[in-house]
Amino acid sequence: MKIAFPTGRGGLDDIVVSVFGRAPTFTIVNVENKEIVDTKIINNTASQYARGAGIQTASLLSNEGVSVVIAPAIGPNSYGILNEAGMKIYRGSGKVRELVNEYIEGKLNSIQPTGFGRGFGRGLGRGLGRGFGRGFGRWQQ
Repeated sequence: MKIAFPTGRGGLDDIVVSVFGRAPTFTIVNVENKEIVDTKIINNTASQYARGAGIQTASLLSNEGVSVVIAPAIGPNSYGILNEAGMKIYRGSGKVRELVNEYIEGKLNSIQPTGFGRGFGRGLGRGLGRGFGRGFGRWQQ
C-alpha cells in the first residue's frame, strides 16, 4: 500500500506541510505487512499552477498508485478527486515516519466532509434564481 504525505523537502524525517495542493514535494511510503519497504520523493509539479493546484496534485498522486493520503487538511476539490480515485484520506500532522506508525496502529482519524463555507450556486434563491448558497469550505473530521 502506498501512503502519500505533503512535505517540504521529502523523506521519512520531514514534517508534513499544511498546504496539500501547493506542497513542494510528496513523500510516498510503501508499506507491506506493517513495515516500510520503500520511500519515494516526488516533486509536486502542480504546486506552481495559478489555479487548480489541488486537483492536479490529486491526479498526480492517483497516477503514482497511492491508496492513502495523510495531511493536516485537504480542500474540497482535491478531496473529491482523491475520493473518486478510491483513496482513503486521513488527518495527520508531524513527521512522516511517526505518522506512518500511527496509521499502521489505527490511531489516525479519516477526513470527512462537514460544514460548508461561502460559495456561489443555487441556494437560498436570492436574486434571479442564482442565489448565494452554501458552497464548500475545507474538509474536516
